[in-house]
This record gives sequence, structure tokens and C-alpha cells, in this order.
Amino acid sequence: MNLFYTSNTLLGCKLLTRDRMYLDKARGIAELRTPSHDDGPIARICWKTAVVLEANTYGIYKSEAREFRNRAEVAKQKLLAAGEGGIIPFVEDDADRDEEEDSYDALVPLFYR
Repeated sequence: MNLFYTSNTLLGCKLLTRDRMYLDKARGIAELRTPSHDDGPIARICWKTAVVLEANTYGIYKSEAREFRNRAEVAKQKLLAAGEGGIIPFVEDDADRDEEEDSYDALVPLFYR
């Protein structure tokens, strides 16, 4: 049982590191595109980074996740106030839909999705 726990913990750390690496690269590229402000793709990348960091069961990245989530929320509010983003239509009976994820997906231009 202990070996199973250890191997899953190591696998989880590797997956977190891999996901974090990809998100950091994506954010770096997006920030090169719009260095003066956080646009829709940056807001979504920050939100997704927060989700990945919050998935760490030990809570090691809790404060960093909070910073990313706050940055994403501020960017989302500014973009919505400027008339960007919107609502992604979906079937009402779709229980697997995540409204928070949809709200960030709507900030990303269609040709990036």
C-alpha cells in the first residue's frame, strides 16, 4: 500500500511539473503577443494554472494559485467591461459543463480554440 501511495505521489508531482511547464510556456508566448496588458488567452492560462496548482493535495502552491486566480479574475472583469468575451451556448441538460471554465473559454478568440 505504501509503495502504491509513493508511486502515485511521484506520478502526480511529475504530471504537475509537466502541466505547469506547458502552461508557463504558453503564458510566456501569450505575454509576448500582448506585453502591455492581460488579454483573453493570458486570463485563461492564468486561470488554468491556478486550477492545476490547486490540484496539489499538499497545498504547497496555495498562495501562488491564489495569485494566478486573482490575476485571471481581474483580467476577465476588465475584458468583460470592455465588451470582449461572452457566453458559450450549450445544451441545458449537459451536466458535465463547467460554467467557470466556459467563462474563461469565451475570452479566447475562436481561432485559438
